[in-house]
Amino acid sequence: MDLAFHRPAFEQKCAYKQLDAMTLQDRLEAKIDTFKARWNLSMKEQIADLPPFEQVHRELSRHFKRFYV
Repeated sequence: MDLAFHRPAFEQKCAYKQLDAMTLQDRLEAKIDTFKARWNLSMKEQIADLPPFEQVHRELSRHFKRFYV
């Protein structure tokens, strides 16, 4: 993912939703058990080749680390 390309849109969306982009990862991590429990139930109908939750969580965490640098 090209962070330089996506970052402005992400920041705009956070501002529109009145969310602090710098604390979003902490807010998501606080709900991680809920997301994990609902992953297959909620997403398998929407995404044909749904990757494992752990893989997506790991990749998202890497993107957040790069975002906050």
